[in-house]
Amino acid sequence: MQAAADGRWETARELTIAGRADASHEALDGVVQAADDDVAIEGLWPGQAFVGVRWRSDETSAVDVALDRLRTVLHPPDSAADAWPVETALLALLGTVPSADLELAELGAVNAWASTGPEVLWQRGHGPGEPDLDNLLARRPDLTACSRPVAVELAVTLPRPSWIGIAVSTSGTEPVHRLDRRLLDDVLDRVL
Repeated sequence: MQAAADGRWETARELTIAGRADASHEALDGVVQAADDDVAIEGLWPGQAFVGVRWRSDETSAVDVALDRLRTVLHPPDSAADAWPVETALLALLGTVPSADLELAELGAVNAWASTGPEVLWQRGHGPGEPDLDNLLARRPDLTACSRPVAVELAVTLPRPSWIGIAVSTSGTEPVHRLDRRLLDDVLDRVL
């Protein structure tokens, strides 16, 4: 788990899953203190997926409750979970079901969304169909061979801003994550 103030994922704070719950809350308090506008928490499955929810910085009690719910999902008391269900984690963070109406699909670098800059693949109300991926990827070689994993983020804003990210890159022995066009096309075919 991690938390970030004002969308600054490059400086996100790690939140513990196991161990002392108060350590997570102390780290979260530091993020809340640093936030001007909002605080977000993500549950991560590195190289696979992530889910996140954003709250206004004045909603600290709601953020604390969501953090406790997420810890319970990711580290159940009996420790019997060998797979962490992404959907369950998102529901735990939100405390309810998100809108079924997708609003945005973006391609970006995990934990470098702001510094690398995402590419909008689809946005509700902005034209039909899928993007011209060949041209988009030709313009953004930094997303086809990246120092960070590359993911498609699917977002809604109701009942509050939330997202699911799906990794669409692979890495071998080198420290470069290469966009897997087959994975990207598969996600877009399923979602759009």
